[in-house]
Amino acid sequence: MEHEEILKAAIEKWGVPHQLNKLKEELAELIVAVSHWEQRRIAIGDVVVELVDVTIMLGQLGAILSKDTQAGTKEYIDNLFTMEMEEKFKRLEDKIKQ
Repeated sequence: MEHEEILKAAIEKWGVPHQLNKLKEELAELIVAVSHWEQRRIAIGDVVVELVDVTIMLGQLGAILSKDTQAGTKEYIDNLFTMEMEEKFKRLEDKIKQ
């Protein structure tokens, strides 16, 4: 199975509410891992593990948003994401130059 198919299958198997809770869990675990790494209490590999978990769950969030008819189509969500990402990077670049 392709990654996108796996993400959709996970949502189908466990449902949107469960996967949204799982996303919040994984985000919290990443925050803790970053704090522990910053304090030199864990290795960088432990942070990478949590980063991968969050990345997978963010992929599921993208799939969930794309399925939500109120949010729009996958193409709409993808375009909105790209536009927002470009705007944020531009803002960050401007701040760096100040």
